[in-house]
Amino acid sequence: MRIRLKLVIAFLFTGLSGAIIVAGLAYWLIIRDFSASVEEQAFSNFKLDVQHYLKTYGGLQQALDSEPFHLFVHRTRAQVHPLPKPPHSPQRIGTPPFKFLLIKPSGEVVNPGEAIPKVSEKTLKNAYPIELNGEIAVYASPIGKPIYNSQDLVYIEAVKHALITGVIVASVIAILLGFFLGNSLTRSLKRLTGSIKSMQKYKEGHFFVSNSSNDEIGDVTRAFNQMNKELSKAHRELRELSIKDELTGLYNRRHFEEQAQKAFDQAIRYNTPLTVMIGDLDHFKRVNDSFSHTVGDQVLEKIGMILACNIRKSDIVARYGGEEFAIVFPNTSLDQAITSCENLRKIIQNYDWSSLATNLFVTMSMGVCSDLSTQSIEKMIHIADQNLLVAKQCGRNQLMDSLLN
Repeated sequence: MRIRLKLVIAFLFTGLSGAIIVAGLAYWLIIRDFSASVEEQAFSNFKLDVQHYLKTYGGLQQALDSEPFHLFVHRTRAQVHPLPKPPHSPQRIGTPPFKFLLIKPSGEVVNPGEAIPKVSEKTLKNAYPIELNGEIAVYASPIGKPIYNSQDLVYIEAVKHALITGVIVASVIAILLGFFLGNSLTRSLKRLTGSIKSMQKYKEGHFFVSNSSNDEIGDVTRAFNQMNKELSKAHRELRELSIKDELTGLYNRRHFEEQAQKAFDQAIRYNTPLTVMIGDLDHFKRVNDSFSHTVGDQVLEKIGMILACNIRKSDIVARYGGEEFAIVFPNTSLDQAITSCENLRKIIQNYDWSSLATNLFVTMSMGVCSDLSTQSIEKMIHIADQNLLVAKQCGRNQLMDSLLN
């Protein structure tokens, strides 16, 4: 058998099998991480329903005695999730990506409990805890497979397309490489080996093989770089989807809390100030009821733009939930943060909202906290949220920095 045929067979088998294995592993890792992110987001929405259910009736048993959970959710969902997506965006509400078992601390299934009256200790141990008044009132455990919405499927298809393209290109290049490699095998292999070694200089997701030759190995190099470029792009898009709020373009709550924790740790380590702000749009339900949910979504988009355009690059801003927004001001004293927040509040108050709807007027109440002695970013956020509540109770459209104000 001639060497060219041997090389064709060897390179075809090696290239195709290697590309399939790498593509399969990459796809599995990306979908695994993406599914985990979707599950966390689904639980956040489910947790809101459960906490609203428990708070409404004062506890789990009182709630169960008063009204089944699924009927409560159906009746009150518009209050818990007052901000549906715009018509052109995927709708999570009504078609959650994950279903959850609602489980008592004793292991008894609350909802749905017909087929599974009680779960194992292992299931209970791995379930998500849901607290009421600082104590675990109930657990939630995901069941079934995720149900992706249309936006999810677009990105998953992008990953598949990139991987399939890479496999096809790698297979074609493998055949061509076998025919033309025989005459310069040693020299070309040395050049390729040197190029592959250069990949060690790059971090994951940024592998780039430098090779300016125009032979078959050069083709393989360019095909590899193109495949990596497409995979990196798809991964970045999935990453953006997992950390950004789709409507406003701001960070979502999960990513905000991760970044806030990092900022808090840095402030403690270097003894620098840090301030947290929680803001909530005043009477936002009236906007949806009086001007339509479409106008409500436009208001949220505009609020996101105002906040993003009027803070520093080092500040961290996010849509914290519903009509609630949050900002972390690193290396910022309380007085400096109050000045920035007052500026934001006035910009929102004075904005020409009539451009969205006649007689539309939007304001925001805010609560801030800069007390690092709490030793916890969660406690700082909680205090800021309590100050926000005081601002609401004192007339709205104002800023509170202390529960004593």
